Amino acid sequence: MENAFSAAMDDLFADPNVAADAVYLPQTGGAGSDVRVILKRPDEVASFGEAKITSDTLTLLVRLTDIQDPEEDDMFLIGGRNYVVQGAPMADAMRLVWTLNTRPA
Repeated sequence: MENAFSAAMDDLFADPNVAADAVYLPQTGGAGSDVRVILKRPDEVASFGEAKITSDTLTLLVRLTDIQDPEEDDMFLIGGRNYVVQGAPMADAMRLVWTLNTRPA
């Protein structure tokens, strides 16, 4: 039996207002795979002395059912632009969704 959280995630990732199509390209090579991603674009504030620098970031949410083992340097093609995973992928507590920090390729 599917739990309510898993069903809710499926609905969110299927919604065209929330999620987008992407192609996942593992850094180890091989064929890419079509996935759905939720894009989060929070501003990131970094302090440098007395100055505060704001920069755009792109964090992707991807279902674990779509990608079992993402790694640093894997790539995603979204809307004609490539993004590279930086840092360690983090899974949520229920093991439903990966959070992946990315940078433009």
